[in-house]
Parts: sequence; structure tokens; C-alpha cells
Amino acid sequence: MSAPTEENPAADLERVLPQAVVVQLSTGAVEIRALTLGELPVLLGKLREAGGVSLGNFDPIAFLVEQPALAIEVVAILTRQPAAQLQGMALDDVAALLLGAVEANRSFFVRYGLQLLEAVGRVTAAAGQSLSPG
Repeated sequence: MSAPTEENPAADLERVLPQAVVVQLSTGAVEIRALTLGELPVLLGKLREAGGVSLGNFDPIAFLVEQPALAIEVVAILTRQPAAQLQGMALDDVAALLLGAVEANRSFFVRYGLQLLEAVGRVTAAAGQSLSPG
């Protein structure tokens, strides 16, 4: 194994820490950063409300078309943009924001995707059991 010829701490840091994604919209650029731990429960709560959203086969464009009201709420959480502002945006811009948010959070979902899917399944099953008539 050969030693690196040039040290680049900034490049090493970029590989470890999630980087912002800049999305170019018709109205200007928006920077999207990875979710924080505090934002994750809100996002998962919204996805649970959807019922039909499968994280394993998530299709962002189908999500926008099939569940636009919920998609606006999810994009608002992922991008930290006001939902009221998103409602007035062109579909292309909202789709670009959603895809940018997926990209900004990709390292987390790639690294922990299976565990996240299992955890969401357990939470959903537990919620279903607690809501069922007993």
C-alpha cells in the first residue's frame, strides 16, 4: 500500500461529513444541508402519515405527483423552507429541492439505510398495535 503523495485534510473532511447541496431554482440558488437529529422525528412522523410511502423503493417524483400536500410538508422539513412558499413554486423547482434534499442526506441513508428501514418498520408496527382496538 503506497502512502498518499499529497495530504488534503479538506477533502478528507468532505468525505466524512455531509456537505451542503446547492440547488439551482428558477428563482435562485438554495443550499440544502443534511437533517439534524432533532428534525428526524418530524420527518419520520410525516412519512408515517403517508402510509403508502416506502423508503425502500422511494420514488421522489411519484411522491410529488401522488401525494402533493404531504410532499410539500416533507420538502419543507428537508429543506427548511416554509411550506407556504413551496406551494407557490413551480413543480420543477419543488422536484429539484426534493432531489437535492435526498442527495444532501445520502451519506446517512447509504450508511444506515437498512437499520433505518428496520427501525421505521418497528415503529410503524408498534403504532399499528397501539391503535388497533383491543
